[in-house]
Order: sequence, then C-alpha cells, then structure tokens
Amino acid sequence: MEASSPPPDLLLLPPIPAPIERAWHLLTVLVRLRRPAPPAELAARCALLPSTSPELVEWLCRIPGSPLSLTDDHFVTVSETGFAVFGKFLSSMAALFVPRVAVRVSEQKRRLGDVSLTYVRKRKTRPVEDDVTLVPRAKRRLLMSSDGEVEELKEDQGVRKRLFPVNRSESNVEPKLLPNFESFIIEEEEGSGGYGTVYKARRKTDGKIFAVKYPHANAHSHHVKNEMKMLERFGGRNFVIKFEGSFSSGDAECFVLEHVEHDRPEVLKKEINVFELQWYGYCMFRALASLHKQGVVHRDVKPGNFLFSRKLNKGYLIDFNLANDLHQKFFRTNKPETTSFARVDAASLSTSKSPSTNHGRRTLTNAVLSNVTKEAANDYEKHLTTKKRTNWSPFDSQPTGESKNKYGSQAAEGNGKHRREGPCVGTKGFRAPEVLFKSLHQGCKVDIWSAGVTLLYLIIGRTPFGGDPEQNIKEIAKLRGSEDLWEIAKLHNCESSYPSELLDVRYLRSLDLREWCMSNTRRLDFIEMAPDSLFDLVNKCLTVNPRRRITAEEALMHDFFVPCHERLRKQRILRKAVVSDPGSLTQ
Repeated sequence: MEASSPPPDLLLLPPIPAPIERAWHLLTVLVRLRRPAPPAELAARCALLPSTSPELVEWLCRIPGSPLSLTDDHFVTVSETGFAVFGKFLSSMAALFVPRVAVRVSEQKRRLGDVSLTYVRKRKTRPVEDDVTLVPRAKRRLLMSSDGEVEELKEDQGVRKRLFPVNRSESNVEPKLLPNFESFIIEEEEGSGGYGTVYKARRKTDGKIFAVKYPHANAHSHHVKNEMKMLERFGGRNFVIKFEGSFSSGDAECFVLEHVEHDRPEVLKKEINVFELQWYGYCMFRALASLHKQGVVHRDVKPGNFLFSRKLNKGYLIDFNLANDLHQKFFRTNKPETTSFARVDAASLSTSKSPSTNHGRRTLTNAVLSNVTKEAANDYEKHLTTKKRTNWSPFDSQPTGESKNKYGSQAAEGNGKHRREGPCVGTKGFRAPEVLFKSLHQGCKVDIWSAGVTLLYLIIGRTPFGGDPEQNIKEIAKLRGSEDLWEIAKLHNCESSYPSELLDVRYLRSLDLREWCMSNTRRLDFIEMAPDSLFDLVNKCLTVNPRRRITAEEALMHDFFVPCHERLRKQRILRKAVVSDPGSLTQ
C-alpha cells in the first residue's frame, strides 16, 4: 500500500525528526519488547516522542524504506528493510570489534567521525553470524562436523578462524575426533596427560566397559614399554589399576585397563570428608607399599593419578610411565646407600638422630641468627671468598679447593668438577626436596612426600606448592623451615641448587601444619573438624630429610587409619562366619 498523506499529528510536531528517523526510533522500542506489538502499545511506550499516536505508528509502517511493517492481524513487526540493515550492521561489527585492535590516540578527548581518534572497545560477546578472532600461533587440528565430515584447520598467525559462540550449548559443540579401534567402540575421552589419552571404550563382543590408554605420537617407546611392564607386574592387586591387555593401533601400543568410576580431584578437593579421606589415604599407601616392597618407585604420585570412588571408598593407583625399578635403573650404585653420599662421613648417616646431624642443624641456626641479618645478603651479592662462605655451612668443616660456588660449597665431590645430577621428574608442586635438588639418591621416599602433598591438597582444597623447582623449594621452606632443606642440600651434595634467599632468618622456623592450613585453606570447616592424627600423618610424610621420612608400611599403621583397620577386621570376621555357617545370616 502506498503511503498516504501524513496524519494531522505529524504536522504539529517539531520539524527536527524526519518520519524515517521516527520509524527507526520506534524500532528500538520494538526491539526492547522482543515481540511484535499493537500500534497503540508501541505509541504508549515511545517516551521520547510523547505525541506519537497509534495512527502515526501505522503510517510510519507504510512509508518507503521503513524498518517497520504492519501485519495482517494489525501488529507492528520488523520489516525486510530492517532485517537487511541489521545484517549489514552485524557484518561490520565482525570486521570492527572481533579482532579487538585498539587505535592509540595522542589526545584525551573523543571526536566522533575522526578515524584517527576512534576507540575500539573489547566486547565480551561475539557476533552470531561470523565469529572470528586473531590466533597467536600456528597450530593444526582436526574437527568432525555434525554430518560426519572431517575438516583440517590450519591456524596461521594473524589468520582468522571460526570459533564457537560463548553462549552455545554443549550439545551444539562439534565433537573431538576420536580414534577408531577394531575391537572397541570409543564412547568418550576421560583424560589426557603428557604421554597419552585415556578413553572410555565398550568392547564390541560383549559390551563390557574398559579404559583404553592411547599413547601420544611423541611418547617415547621406553615409557610405553615401562608402563606395560609395571602394569603386568602389579596390576589388579593392592589397589593398583588392573591391566587387561594391550593391542596395536598403527604404530601405537594401546593399553586396556579396568574402567573405574571415580570422583575427579577438582570435586574431591571441595567435598571429601574425613571418613572418605581415611580410605583414600589407606588405599594409596597400600598401593605404594606393594611397589616399594619390590623396590619400585612410582615417581608421579598426585591426585590425578589416583582414581578414588567415594561411592565404594576405594582408590586405584594409575599411570606408571615414570615408574622406576631401583634394582635396574640409574639409581643403583655399587656402594650401599649409607656410604654413597659425597663428602659426608658415615657417622652423620648412621641414624636419623645422629649427633653430627643435630650439630649441623645447630651450626646453621647459630650462624644464620648471628650473621645473616648483617652479612649474608651483602656477602652473597659481593661473592665472598671461600673462607667467609664456609661460616654458613651446617657442618663443621669442608674440603678445601679452588672451585667454589656462590652457596659456599664445592660443585663436585671434592675435586672442583661439575657434579652429576639426578632426574627431576614428576609433576610440579608434588616433587620431593631431593628431586628438586636433582640428587642422585632418589628412593621410595619420593613417593611418600608426593602422597603427603596429595593429602594436603585435599585438606586445603588447592595445590600447596607450585612454580619452578627453585620457587617450589622456597615455598616448602616457608612451611618446613630452611634448616632441614640446607641439611638435605649438603647431604646430597646439592648446595649449588640451594637458593641463597633461604639463608634469611625469616625462613629458619618451621610452622605448625594445622595453623599453616588454616591460613592457606579453602576448606576451613574441614580443617576445624579434622583430627590431629591427620596432621601428624601429613607431617611425617612431609619430613624434608628422606632418611627420617615415614615409609608406606609405617603410614599404613598410623593412628589416622585405625578406623580402616577396624572396619577390615570386622569384614574378615563376617566372611569367616559366612564360610563356616552359610545359613547363619538368613536366620
């Protein structure tokens, strides 16, 4: 219908807004309503133009180029012109805002229309039609679309790639490309680590669920073979995950493991209670005790490598990539452990309470208290001579030599050469001090430390230590004090790895574990209810000196696990009663 002459209301309005501008203003009112509206309602809601009448609204719907349209049932809605303009607007938004490139200006004020002074602001939402962004580095990945087509995306620097809208539901997200196995149907990915990805898989023959570990393409064959050997040796017993077999897929050797329904660590750290933590620790130390009894170190104990089910109160140790047999690998030496530490006499190692060790601790304490606040900081910056540096040693005497490092000790075993270093493997935040110092003498006690950190993680609801090895050492010193750390650095000939900052007097004193947890926790209610036996157990696990650190067998006999032993004892009695008199339970 052609536009008729304007109604008398329009002739009475000020001449500033043109009819088309009034129509666009009414469109904004309609958009806020989020639905078609009668002309009368639209006129009533037009606050900026109070003289607007329903007749005027109808007329504005009929003018050429109007963004409004009047339906047959007399409702105002968006016209084709309005939709077309919206489309162009969204396209320009994609070009302007999504790259998020701001133009710097030399003036403080803003002037509309001057390109050199245009501000482009970050947007939290992305346009619906064309989601693009700049990517920082080149990557390649495969995506499988909903219709089954596989597309290879190459993300070069500075090239746009399509992203999912931030408000898109998970059901609309394109699935990851899953591997295809002859005997298994992959249902979902359950987790991924440094050496492989674990999938939940259903066996085609009988429908039974398993966990299939698929090594990454860059996984070293040594780690794959080592894990298979450990799983065959320990799997299925003493709370170690059961090994069901293996099969080849291309160049990869895949492991078939028992599938365990478990609670993820990010849930446990928020919700686990004391009763559940008792069974968590009991199962974990049972698994470690079985390994350590055979001279095997896991070397990567952490919450992610222990699958615990609160429903069953059972846990299983997994991921044996880094496991090491002390009888076969590089930790083995020709000398007994008590005499293999460089430049430490046998008397200092004969017992955990030896006089020389205690004397060394007193020496460090006295030296630091008397000298550190006055001399240590300046002396370290000026690289003191050998004679001055030896005053900070926790031992009475040091071998002489020309080659000294900045921490007051020789870098090698008495001959000035660079010392040999041990491995520093495992997960950041869970490594024992001797691992952080790269000692050549890393035994089963490294697992006990990691187990203690794992318990501490669940107690306070976050990772207690973190950062690179040096920062990790500093954070340990804040809790355990610097005396024992210095003692271990000397004991393992690792003084060069000892941070000089820890000679400050503020690091000397160790803290009460419960008080430290109260200051660092995200679970204050848990700590208030936790028994003292829990903190005593963690304290013994986090003993800095591995020679005084508790063993897995000793941990199992700790008071914290008395309820577990009592429960198991009652279960054994009940089983014996059932075997001796099967009908007794039915009477």
